[in-house]
Amino acid sequence: MTESEGGWETGAYRGDFPEGVWETAAYQGTAGALREYYAERGLVEGTRALPLYEACRCGTACWRGEPKAAFQPPERAGIPLPWIGTDYRAGGVCVTGINMKDYGGIFAHWALTGAYIEGLERGKRRPKGSPLPLAAGCYAHAVACALRGEPLQQPVDDPLLAAQGWRASCHLELVKCSPRRERSNPNAAMWTNCSPLYLADELARLEPGVLVVLGIDDATERVRRLGRERLWKASPYLERGEIELGDRTFEVFGVQHPSARGRDGRAGWKHSYAALVEALREAAPST
Repeated sequence: MTESEGGWETGAYRGDFPEGVWETAAYQGTAGALREYYAERGLVEGTRALPLYEACRCGTACWRGEPKAAFQPPERAGIPLPWIGTDYRAGGVCVTGINMKDYGGIFAHWALTGAYIEGLERGKRRPKGSPLPLAAGCYAHAVACALRGEPLQQPVDDPLLAAQGWRASCHLELVKCSPRRERSNPNAAMWTNCSPLYLADELARLEPGVLVVLGIDDATERVRRLGRERLWKASPYLERGEIELGDRTFEVFGVQHPSARGRDGRAGWKHSYAALVEALREAAPST
């Protein structure tokens, strides 16, 4: 659907995204295919994502028992289209988060990530007041360099490298809903229902070769359960292995969530980053 048809590429949304995103093949092809997939599932009408607590087939089960205050307003309760960086290509790196924090809607990732990249490129280490942009971007940058056969660069917390990481990767959430509460933590039903329902189909359209999972405990464990795992290795700050999901095999790196603390009280993600770089230097992921 084109702008002239009054749908997917309406001009009102263009200002939310980094310059050049709308013209990329990744947006024109992959994001459009994802939007059509969501529409087939009854989650999207035109450019509007419907509230998941109403439109998702697991919505009733996932939101049963939640207080009224936990429900997002309809415009922020829809499924977020995965972020697709301007330099992302099939076979690249996909970063998977847990869920969005008190946010949602079809273009939520694209608007938020645009602000992340802008802040990182200005040298900010906590764009939007969050450690996630720097940490997730650095993780993605390390894997993207390894996939291209390039030297892994230091230091660990360089905002400019993190911005490059966002541009070279795609990003989605394991749980699509975002309850309005402290940290927007998903309930047990959301954890159980959401990833098996959507993740395999999303990855089939994004076609990454490597998954970086933010969260060694719950998040990585949920991804491992989705398919047949093999060659799995685990340490306090890094898990690594492969999963077969449908007809595809993905290399998986489970890392500390950006908000986690290490055993020494420092940011846990920096320990995970060091372990990730060491693992990538030992054996780069296959392309």
